[in-house]
Amino acid sequence: MEGQYLKRERIPKALKECHVLNSYINMHFESKYNALYITDLLISALNAGRRDDEFKRIQIDLGDSSEETKFFYHNSHLKIKIEDTTISLNCNGQYPGWDVVYYYIQEILRILHSNDEDIKFPLVEVDYMSAFLDVQIFKKLENEVDLINIPNFDNMKLEFECEFQGLDLSAERAKVHAVIQNNVPIGNNKKASIFRIKVNHTNKDRTVAILLKDIPAMHKGEKDLFFNLISEDYINELGPIYE
Repeated sequence: MEGQYLKRERIPKALKECHVLNSYINMHFESKYNALYITDLLISALNAGRRDDEFKRIQIDLGDSSEETKFFYHNSHLKIKIEDTTISLNCNGQYPGWDVVYYYIQEILRILHSNDEDIKFPLVEVDYMSAFLDVQIFKKLENEVDLINIPNFDNMKLEFECEFQGLDLSAERAKVHAVIQNNVPIGNNKKASIFRIKVNHTNKDRTVAILLKDIPAMHKGEKDLFFNLISEDYINELGPIYE
C-alpha cells in the first residue's frame, strides 16, 4: 500500500466525535546530556510563567526491576515521559487536537536546541489509537477495502504494514503498522473497536529543524490513512470539521 492509495480529496481537520484514546509522539534522541538533566531543563522551562497549567510529576512505582531512568509529568493536555534516550508525549484524557500537541512539540524542541545544538533524533514514531464503543468497525470501512479476499480473515482483527511515499520527509519512506480490531473488552462489560496506526521514520542525521518538518508530515500520513480507510458515511456520522 503506497501513497497513491490515499485518494480522498477532503480530509477533515478534526471530528466532533473524537475517539482518540492515545496519541503517542516518541522522539528518540542522542544528546550529550542525560535524562535527569534533560527532564529538569524541560520541565522548568515549560513551566516558566505558566501558573494555571504546570507540568507536575506523576508518582509511579516502577519497582526494582526497572533499570532505565524514567520521569513522568502531566498537565491538563499532555503526559510527558522521559527515558534514557526517548521523550514521549501522549494526550492526558481527552485529545486536545493536533494544534495543541504540535505547540508543545515545538516548545520542547526549542528548549532542547537552545541547550544542545548538536542533539539528534534518529528515530521518531507517531502512534495514534482510537476506540469506538459498541461499533463493528469493519462495517464502517471504505467499500474499496476488500476484506472478503483476505486469507483467514475472521472479521475480528486486520493487521498490515505498508510504506508512505510523497510525504516530503527528510529521508527514506516512513514505515507504517496498522491494526484494526473488533470487540476488544475494555472493562465494565463494554467492548470497543480499536483502530491503531503507527508511523515510524529513521534518519540518523535528523536535527531539530528537520524534525519540526518530519513530525507534521508523519502525522499527516497517519491521519490521511485513517480517513481513507473509513467510509465517507462514517466520517459524516462522526461530525467532520473542515478548514
